[in-house]
Amino acid sequence: MKKRCRILIVIVLVTAMLCLSATSVFAAELDEYQNLYRMHSPIIDSYAANYYSSLINYFGYNSQDTCAYVALGMLLTYYDSFKHDNFVPDNLIVKSEEGESGYPLLYGSPGNLYEKTLVTNYANQNKTYTQFINDHKNQSLHAYLISLGMGSSLNFYNSSNLRTGGTESLGITSSQLLSLLIHYLYSVRGFTIRQVTIRTKFVEDGHSADSIRSEMISKITAGVPVLYFGYKYSSNSGNENIIAGGIGHAMIAYDYDASNGNIYVHKGLNFEESSDALESTLSNSGYTTYGGIIWLEINESLLPHVCCDNYSENNSYVCGCQFYNCDK
Repeated sequence: MKKRCRILIVIVLVTAMLCLSATSVFAAELDEYQNLYRMHSPIIDSYAANYYSSLINYFGYNSQDTCAYVALGMLLTYYDSFKHDNFVPDNLIVKSEEGESGYPLLYGSPGNLYEKTLVTNYANQNKTYTQFINDHKNQSLHAYLISLGMGSSLNFYNSSNLRTGGTESLGITSSQLLSLLIHYLYSVRGFTIRQVTIRTKFVEDGHSADSIRSEMISKITAGVPVLYFGYKYSSNSGNENIIAGGIGHAMIAYDYDASNGNIYVHKGLNFEESSDALESTLSNSGYTTYGGIIWLEINESLLPHVCCDNYSENNSYVCGCQFYNCDK
């Protein structure tokens, strides 16, 4: 039996009767699980749609305006889990864990260390967020990426380029995030441009919102996740310049429903922060003024797939390519 891409289960075929029984039990438990977490059921049969629709807790905590780092971390952990083991060092990724019956994932897709409790504890002890970054940059991909932004090679946080001011505000622009991604992929991880090519479309480079949306849908339907920058007006300034001074957010676009035009996004928020964390669309996220997109192109002839055993299955760990069986 071929394992369907969207179902997080391994069914051992002992007899036809046992198979039918296991499937029936799983269907009920999956429904309960999806209702509990309000999980989005993937529309496109892709690894990306399944990965992000089940990314429940294992991504960076968006503290101190760090949503761009959160989104970049979610992009990198996907590629590490499904494309090549070199995208994220093993010490910076948290593997998935099985649920009670061995199939629904207890904490969802593998990814970044769950940070919220740790960050809260630091705040309660009057420690700064910068201290948290320094203490956890060897455990958390999110913290490590921020430490690169703080480092001498990129130096995002001198007095002239702080986005919102103050030494504890760590927000970055889309162009700074692009610089970080270039530095991380080619200088830190050692990929070549021919192996992994960074592609972008930004409004500030002359691309229209329609062309950006069209490109985003094209990539998503091909199974390629897209890092999206969106903006919205603040409630008290309807005429402000969105790109320069609007309220912005970075997120991952990963699924598309052609029947209604909905693009599904992971906002980098968990259920404590957003009740629709795993079923959010771009339209209901509020960040519908297009700023731009970033995506990666992998040259598989120069960078063939290398398994990364990030998924828990039957008391062992397997690669995402073995955990799911997708078209793309």
